[in-house]
Amino acid sequence: MKRIILMPILILFGLTMGCDSDMPTTAEEADRSIKTDDLVAEKRGFGASANTAPVYTFDGMKEVGSSTLLRTHSNVRMTIKTSGLDPHGTYTVWWVIFNNPDECENGCGEPDLFNDDVGGSVLYAAGHAIGGNGKGNFAGSLRTGDISGCQAPWDAFDLTLIDEEGELDMCREGLIDPQSAEIHLVVRTHGEKIPGMVNEQINTFAGGCTAESSFGASNGPNECVDQQFAIHFPEAN
Repeated sequence: MKRIILMPILILFGLTMGCDSDMPTTAEEADRSIKTDDLVAEKRGFGASANTAPVYTFDGMKEVGSSTLLRTHSNVRMTIKTSGLDPHGTYTVWWVIFNNPDECENGCGEPDLFNDDVGGSVLYAAGHAIGGNGKGNFAGSLRTGDISGCQAPWDAFDLTLIDEEGELDMCREGLIDPQSAEIHLVVRTHGEKIPGMVNEQINTFAGGCTAESSFGASNGPNECVDQQFAIHFPEAN
């Protein structure tokens, strides 16, 4: 996964993994659900909070959409409304969790995932095929401690790929504290639809990808690329 450049540096719901089965079926419905849940939780004293962040391209840092994240005491919910995607392409979205962002160096990014003190996790969030207009709406949720969305290569990352030795489980504990974690959302293209492989392309990190673009986790024909991202910082205490 590309380094997420911060400033200063970084669904088909019947098919999603690590997401609530009773979630709304469109991003628009999910947005309404987030606003309603935020209000209800606030009235009940659950300490819920929602914020919206821009979606940027990795290439050129162009703003192409927006992402909304709702945090409660036990889970997070996200929606993404974006544009500039490859028409008729296949896409996945990934939670990139930094449970202890204060331990990151110069802002949280890919190298910090290899630091156990940061407590990073990479988990599947959503995925589907895109229409001809290049616009995409995604939605998903993640409970604390839920690592069902962790999959190859992140469940046993080969450290020799970054000139280190051994393996590293980057599932770790998943999301620990929804209120304090820094959460990045990464939109990844899996290229054009491949007959018989679309389900893998919208549900797995390596579906349809070449070995070079999947850390060796697949041997497909398509060059898979992390195209866009959004960053949701924890609220200041």
